[in-house]
Amino acid sequence: MPYDIRDKLWQLRRLRIDASVHLARASEYLARATQGMSYRRATDTGGTGHCPLTDYALLYAKGRDEGREYARQADALWIELSPIVDALPDLDARMVIACYYYNAMTWDEVRRAVKRSEIAVQKLHREALRRMEGYPHG
Repeated sequence: MPYDIRDKLWQLRRLRIDASVHLARASEYLARATQGMSYRRATDTGGTGHCPLTDYALLYAKGRDEGREYARQADALWIELSPIVDALPDLDARMVIACYYYNAMTWDEVRRAVKRSEIAVQKLHREALRRMEGYPHG
């Protein structure tokens, strides 16, 4: 089966986005569990059997763990992809690929990071993908 660099890069981007989403949710749950609530209110089950602090703590832990797992998978995939990206002769092309796929930045963020126009960034991206597709994969 041929090595599909585009598929691998999309997997990487998706993992980074998923990690970011889960970690952001975990952060929100932690903020909800700790902000603006007295100890009495946070630990009051109110006859429901649910403790707000405990409920949010469980949601926080789940989101944190899922986010970390997606990040771990993305890091493992990047170890596989980075030699291919590093083989690109153009530093700006390497930056475009790393920013968009590894860091899951938007195209506008990539454009600002590379300090190039939108057209130039898209051209760098297309050429980098074409060059990486020809890279010998082991």
